[in-house]
Amino acid sequence: MSALPQISHSKADSYLTPVRIMAVSGATDPSTDDWMQTDFLTLKAVFSSCDVAEQRWLSSFSEEETLAACGGRILIGDPTVQRVKLPLQAPPVECFPQGDLLHAFTKGLTDMARRTTDKERLLVIVCCHGQRLTGSLAIGQHAPPPQACASSSTAPEPIMTTWSTSDDLANTLQLTTLPDVQMSSPPSQNTLSSSIVTSLTTWFTSEDLSQALELTNAPITVITSSCYAGNLRNPATFSLLAGSTS
Repeated sequence: MSALPQISHSKADSYLTPVRIMAVSGATDPSTDDWMQTDFLTLKAVFSSCDVAEQRWLSSFSEEETLAACGGRILIGDPTVQRVKLPLQAPPVECFPQGDLLHAFTKGLTDMARRTTDKERLLVIVCCHGQRLTGSLAIGQHAPPPQACASSSTAPEPIMTTWSTSDDLANTLQLTTLPDVQMSSPPSQNTLSSSIVTSLTTWFTSEDLSQALELTNAPITVITSSCYAGNLRNPATFSLLAGSTS
């Protein structure tokens, strides 16, 4: 079998305008979210040789963990034809626990926006799931409560989902009930587990994005692989490149 082609760059690949990149992967499991990690690491490889002013790549999983989950190599492209083997290139991925990932990204984006001048461009990359009604971006999870893993013969208490703000993430969490898990009969264990996973998700909202982007007069581009990205508000303040907008 012939060797897989590699991604290569020329140092001539550069932006006319200096660019700062803030990127995050919202993957919660490198095995089930392998496509998400692949998108994230592919974009990192694309920009690795570009002449950028600053770049940070945040995830809960290292490249080595993703490689192990993907059978030792990360492939991109159409699976029915020859695919490209993704090389691991600098800069390294900064790893944060799931419970800290959203805060690390929000603070990192806010700080980077402050440093980005109007003679530069700010590039925000988010590889994650999206929320259907609001376009909010799923980044990280809260630790599950001890009773979440215990089976029960009675219907659970209403499942709550957490929505974050950027002012003070730890102190301003707002809770809202998920109506689709208010069941009159006891749910199956699979349904309950799925609801619990959804309820633990921490979301980066349109408001969070707007507050961070208000700190710079630079042109801004947002790249995301999330579904429903077209529902992110204030689109006039940034250019949106998305795989799915609805």
